[in-house]
Amino acid sequence: MQTSFDKILAGLFPQGGKVLLAVSGGVDSMVMLDLFLHTKLENISFEVAHCNFKLRDEDSFSDELFVANYCASNRVVFNRIDFDTEQFAREQSISIEMAARALRYDWFHDLAVSHKCDAVAVAHNANDNAETLLLNLLRGCGLKGLTAISADGFIPVKDASVRLVRPLLSFSREEIEQHSMQEGIMYSFDRTNAENEYNRNKIRNQVFPILSTINPSFISSLNADISRFEQVYDFVQTKLDEDISSLVSIKDEVSYIDIKALLDNKNSKFTLYNILDKYGFNETSINQLFSLINSSNYIGRTFLSASYRLSLSASHIIVFPVRRESEEKVYIKELNNQIIQIGNRRFSLSIKSRGELLSLKLPKHIVILDLEKLPLPLWVRRWKKGDYFVPLGLKGKKKLSDYFVDRKFNVIDKENVLVLAKSDDKHIIAILSERIDDNYKITDSSTKLLLIEELF
Repeated sequence: MQTSFDKILAGLFPQGGKVLLAVSGGVDSMVMLDLFLHTKLENISFEVAHCNFKLRDEDSFSDELFVANYCASNRVVFNRIDFDTEQFAREQSISIEMAARALRYDWFHDLAVSHKCDAVAVAHNANDNAETLLLNLLRGCGLKGLTAISADGFIPVKDASVRLVRPLLSFSREEIEQHSMQEGIMYSFDRTNAENEYNRNKIRNQVFPILSTINPSFISSLNADISRFEQVYDFVQTKLDEDISSLVSIKDEVSYIDIKALLDNKNSKFTLYNILDKYGFNETSINQLFSLINSSNYIGRTFLSASYRLSLSASHIIVFPVRRESEEKVYIKELNNQIIQIGNRRFSLSIKSRGELLSLKLPKHIVILDLEKLPLPLWVRRWKKGDYFVPLGLKGKKKLSDYFVDRKFNVIDKENVLVLAKSDDKHIIAILSERIDDNYKITDSSTKLLLIEELF
């Protein structure tokens, strides 16, 4: 097994590198650690990372001690962390499995970056790959789900910049256990693997024994199928990428999907699914959307995923990030010459005298207010439903939503509107880069002015 493993390792790291090994103490990860210890490749170095999820009482601490002692005996750098997994799962309203996965991969990513590792290695094997395929099929998956686990990819976190490799993926659990026995590799036994609380354990302990009576080599067969699915996926993805590049344009984090060009595509529904899947829209929403754009009554309709909003204009499907309220405010305690920023928009605040204003060449994207009329503190924030003002030069109040209609603002224009306001007061002082409230205009008695200019 060592020779085969070294060939895999050489393929994954032809120039060598430093690898962070995720070691739980179970047979798979301990065999992986032993194989790294005995590799004949001289340009490979490694450290160990161990997570204590505090899910198995004393067993969790016994596993940690076991791995720590093994590393100390073999002079391997040992990194560890404790997680309150159950509390994190409650806070995030997710399963224990998903919580443990999110916690460990976030930590692996940060540790690999800080320790200058080229990749993180986990000990998934061929059985895990087959389990994942069946789980994906049972949950309902697209073509990507049929490819199950990749031998070489990236850690599934937001920034996705650290490699994640699985050097044991071509070995079955039986081969790994046999190697452990032959080489006398000790490991800790996780008694929860024999329990059927989790779906993966149900497949491993109840479904696999039945499948083995039908085909004793079903693990090998399923992994061969996965390999073929990967080839099909790569072929289809290449064609999809070509189609998508002609259908989608992106500007300032906003994606515009050309509806006419999409419907002219003979694989329009499949293509739409692959465009929107990465934005978190589920199959039900995409089916509803596809039915809408094939009708004549869809303009203005919207859909939401966890992180994105989708809106339909006459010619485009528009997808843009959902704004988080906590990130969309700037608090101003005092007014002076300063620069503020919300999202990707920046503004300069400058105080001028009335005389200075006469000598300035004023840009288009600027609002000018009578400084002495401005109350403090102030907020720069996203506009909200119910906000209103008295547009400069007019007498009566006007809701911002009505003002946007008059000005023919599209959904993106409205999404990007920033206002100057008194705390959460609905009577706003100005729409930045657009128009001020008449109550704060410059008059003959104005001496000090506040200029708010958008910077590009």
